[in-house]
Amino acid sequence: MRQTPVVSALLAECFPTEIPDFHQISASDIAGFVQRQAERITTKSAPTVVTALRSFFRHLLHRGAIETDMAACVPTISTWSLSGVPKFLPAEQIQRVLDSCDRNTAIGKRNYAILLLLARLGLRAGEVVTLTLDDIDWEAGLITVRGKGKRETFRQWYPQFRAEAA
Repeated sequence: MRQTPVVSALLAECFPTEIPDFHQISASDIAGFVQRQAERITTKSAPTVVTALRSFFRHLLHRGAIETDMAACVPTISTWSLSGVPKFLPAEQIQRVLDSCDRNTAIGKRNYAILLLLARLGLRAGEVVTLTLDDIDWEAGLITVRGKGKRETFRQWYPQFRAEAA
């Protein structure tokens, strides 16, 4: 598979000394890479970075190399004047937020599940708000997500995510 310079740079950053294992790339790896790229490129070339990464992850999903749609984890780089770099929380801060939920109460369990959807699957707040129990296929491990323009996509979670949310 031919790689663009952007994809090659991401893989070199994530796997400097080993053969790439695409399952090990996390949403925070992707967001951090995009943030670092945004700091060094022009606003004119920013959309190319995002497009290349999303295309790469969609290709991996289509080929069966990954099970989760990581293209959804690629943040947009704002290109209007005075725009800032996409914001995200480092993994340690995300874990602290998750740990702050009291999972002994119904509200705490709900909050924890919502935070997992945001942090681990990269869902947007609006996508989480529209979820219903019918959107979850427990057997297949799929969630139907309704995005912008009433577009439906499916997100698959890892087996440990299901146990973690319980």
